[in-house]
Amino acid sequence: MIVYRASGLGACLNSLVARRQGDPENPTPPSVQEWYDRGNEHEEACVAAMRNEGYTIIEQQREVNLTIADGIVVQGHL
Repeated sequence: MIVYRASGLGACLNSLVARRQGDPENPTPPSVQEWYDRGNEHEEACVAAMRNEGYTIIEQQREVNLTIADGIVVQGHL
């Protein structure tokens, strides 16, 4: 089975093909990693704020798999 990470689908076609052929993934640029880190830092506060507003948060970070063709899956988290 071939599994693509949902977060990586925005990469160019050449990058996606390279990953399938076993080339190592390029490191995340520092400017992008900074945004990822900020999201991780604020996630709990955002969830708490939504709960305070009456939202019910369930299955946080649940892994989901979407089969898009025979043997090809896109995997991500909610």
